[in-house]
Amino acid sequence: MKTGLFLFGFLFLINPELVTLDLFPDLIGFLLIARALEKGSHLEERLSLARRWAFLLAISSSAKLFATLMVIPSRFESTRLTASFVFFVLDLWLSYMFADNLLKGIQYLATRRGGEGTLKGFEVVRGFLISFFIVKHTCHFLPQGLAALYPHIDSDADHVENYSEMVSNFQFTRSILFIACVVVLLVFGIYTLRVLSAYARRLKGDAVFCENVRADYEEKVGKNQNMRIRIAVRNAFFRFFVGSIFLFDFYSEGLSLLPQPVFGLFVFWGLSALKEICPLRPAERVLRHVGLWGTVIPFVYRVVCLFVMDPFETVFPLFFLTSVMAVLSQLASLVLFLLAMLSTYRVAKEFTVQNVRLKLILLSVAATVLLGEGVFAYIGILTPTLLAIAVWIFYALILYVYKDTADDLRAEVEYKYM
Repeated sequence: MKTGLFLFGFLFLINPELVTLDLFPDLIGFLLIARALEKGSHLEERLSLARRWAFLLAISSSAKLFATLMVIPSRFESTRLTASFVFFVLDLWLSYMFADNLLKGIQYLATRRGGEGTLKGFEVVRGFLISFFIVKHTCHFLPQGLAALYPHIDSDADHVENYSEMVSNFQFTRSILFIACVVVLLVFGIYTLRVLSAYARRLKGDAVFCENVRADYEEKVGKNQNMRIRIAVRNAFFRFFVGSIFLFDFYSEGLSLLPQPVFGLFVFWGLSALKEICPLRPAERVLRHVGLWGTVIPFVYRVVCLFVMDPFETVFPLFFLTSVMAVLSQLASLVLFLLAMLSTYRVAKEFTVQNVRLKLILLSVAATVLLGEGVFAYIGILTPTLLAIAVWIFYALILYVYKDTADDLRAEVEYKYM
């Protein structure tokens, strides 16, 4: 485990949230932590599970980040309360599963690899890390949770006695609560970081444990070509599938709830995972970068326009640049999807006996049709309800077919190179 990268990722988790707005995105922190756990995940199943939970927390953070942009403009406190409560429960559960698997993974690894120094003070670290996540999510929720004590906060002023006084009292109390939660989170988070830093130094200082882990990794992964093939295929297909969930934009209140840059990022990482066993050609490597930035730029453009154009729904579609960005966004996503399908085909051809060419071609054609329809969604042209339902069913079928195909290929690679 790369302890330095883990601690740097943890820094991103020590931050206040204002009305569910993540000022210092947890998304980055959890992705860095997942990266730090990559090598350890090949040696211990619990660490592998912790890495998966970190990815799920990153996805949750991404969803919360973009949902926030719709929650903030709302004039209803009940809307903010509902959004805050849903993410509070979800993140609390995901964080506990992540921390529990992470710590048990380290404990089991240390027990089997002679990590006596690593096991010292282990329960203290466990207590602080789990407590940090409880404090973190509680502090994020409480300022919005206060609305539950004011059931008439969204009522008509004419129907509530002393309405202005109640609103003033609510806002003042929430401000005080927010400041208190920020202080508590920062203080407890920094102290937890100190505890983790001290434990990381102890772990690095446990020479016997570190040497045994390095030797174990070199034996199981470094010198094991079969294992590296299995890891590459497993990581790539997982990232392709997670990215494909964000392939098609779903807009609400002018904002995409499934931002395509996330698709671009995961496919980019998936292609990187295969660089040792199925490297991209020079032109394909260029297209990979073009595709990634081709999903980011149109997304940023649309978000900026959402905040500067009024009314957005009628002004945004009239700009010439909007149509250009719509086409760029879908073409970039299509390029990345085709690269993912091409890499999947190469894996199948090189390491399995399955012939998936026709299936991948059909998936590529289906994705082209889907992304073509997405051009109109980006611009803001409304889709009839029945057509929208048909598109989403079509989208779900694409995800299912690719997941089924990738699972069959991965299973054969796992069996063949076990």
